[in-house]
Amino acid sequence: MADAQSSAGDITKLGWLADAPLFIDAPQVLAFYDAVVRPEADQKKITLSLKSLESQKTTTEGELTSEVSIAKWITTIFPFLDASVGGKVGASTETAHGKEESREVELQPINSPQRQLVQLALHYIVNLPTRIRIVSDPLDSTWSDAKFARGLPRAVVFLDFPPNSVFIPMAAELGTGKVVLIHEAYLSAASQKNPIPDDRNLTPEARDAAWREYWDRFVRNFDAQTALRTIEQQTEGSRIRWIDYRTPFSEKGRTFHLHLVGHGDFDTGVFAYNFVKRGFRHGLRLVGTLKAGNDVNVLAIFEK
Repeated sequence: MADAQSSAGDITKLGWLADAPLFIDAPQVLAFYDAVVRPEADQKKITLSLKSLESQKTTTEGELTSEVSIAKWITTIFPFLDASVGGKVGASTETAHGKEESREVELQPINSPQRQLVQLALHYIVNLPTRIRIVSDPLDSTWSDAKFARGLPRAVVFLDFPPNSVFIPMAAELGTGKVVLIHEAYLSAASQKNPIPDDRNLTPEARDAAWREYWDRFVRNFDAQTALRTIEQQTEGSRIRWIDYRTPFSEKGRTFHLHLVGHGDFDTGVFAYNFVKRGFRHGLRLVGTLKAGNDVNVLAIFEK
């Protein structure tokens, strides 16, 4: 499968990055921002050319009857970039489609993780469009193919989960250092019998079938209320250092893994009620980095 290309239409789906995140892994965002975007010295800046995007037009709220440039859309959604874009009109050229203007965005060194995330997203969209996926249907497994995940630099994915999305809590490390296997307690609380397959003597085909059925039972019997209560009980009133979830693909029994590192900075309700229960009821949006094995390190989560 060929790497996905971003487009102006895709970019306009990311207006939710302007919202206050429910969860953000600030240390990971900073480390990724330092590795990919930050100028060599704090007094320097990075310039992103929007020329490749300016052939596309879009609309902004309140201007639904007229098309605006991507540069204007970006600065409307992210006004802290306005001074950088304003006045940066390059030489105009006449094309078959009219007057074409080249605009640039200047990225100044910043320390806010939310704004670093926005700059990181813009950098990937403009300079590394083949290393991102903007996914409206995370249950379609094609966005996480192995070749795309193994490529460099690290791929960034933007996932928009619809209502009734299933987030199965698997394990967590507490502030005390204790690791709890939440999925085992969840199964017990839900009175489900779902033993882990003993696949040691199975053929590859039978092994795959056994695991597909195992995860399919999780999905068929998922209870968001029981899952959130189990997380609350298993965390024993301690802050969470990290927590893992499994989410099913559309294909029977196939799942992908979400890894959230809270560093003990977030209340349990963020990972229980807001993520599992509200995520199931209303859906969620998240941005993360993709690893091999259908595995995502979550950078930030946004509510709908």
